[in-house]
Amino acid sequence: MENSYISKEFADSLVVQTIDSAQVGVTITDPSRPDNPIIYLNSGFTKITGYTSSETLGRNCRFLQGGVGSAEAVEEMRRGIEEKKPVTVEILNRHKDGSVFWNEVYIEPLYREGKLYFLGVQKDISKQKEYEENLEKTQAQVYQLSTPIVPVTEEFSVLPVIGDLSYERFETIRSYISETYYSMHYSYLVLDLSGLGTYDEIVADGLLNLNRLLKMLGAKLIITGLSPELSIAFVKRNINLNDIQTASTVKDILKQYGIT
Repeated sequence: MENSYISKEFADSLVVQTIDSAQVGVTITDPSRPDNPIIYLNSGFTKITGYTSSETLGRNCRFLQGGVGSAEAVEEMRRGIEEKKPVTVEILNRHKDGSVFWNEVYIEPLYREGKLYFLGVQKDISKQKEYEENLEKTQAQVYQLSTPIVPVTEEFSVLPVIGDLSYERFETIRSYISETYYSMHYSYLVLDLSGLGTYDEIVADGLLNLNRLLKMLGAKLIITGLSPELSIAFVKRNINLNDIQTASTVKDILKQYGIT
């Protein structure tokens, strides 16, 4: 019967070829030598960093840091190597041309014939980081748009609520007011609910909490555009809004205070 298994020599060469053609950087270091130098790198490492084999072999991987790597990530890698445990970090590194990129580095102890080596895998995650940064900026913009406090005078500001209002969104509004109050410092905040869509019944509790917060800050809450449906929801929950001033429209309340 013909042997269907490949030879060890062929398997080893196939593994090396596969590693060398990988889209990630792969290095092996020898901690028995001074400064744990790189003794092997694949072509993926050169594609990611720009450094050739002759420019890399014999050096410690820290040369990629170029003064931009965070001390926390460096310490985490150092501790993983010292304790001979796998570790993954995200760290800023420099290409050969000096440009900065985000490197996801995985380090794992590797034993071969009783000797310790360290396997390193490098992956350029700059596009992923850029996406995450853009997402955070977008979320921050959405956050601001969902809580647009509009100054009318030095004392009056209006917060128009448009769309659905859940308790979670109310908490976002409350948090935003806490963060921005001292920079805007209004005496009256008009919460306009005329553009309100659907809402949770517990929004009534949110209104009371918001009223308490503004009182603590030294401001007064005024509600406009309160729908009959929302008023009924308050009654069902035995919530009394007599402590909060209300009006039909923002225009009406501003007129009451002599603002035109």
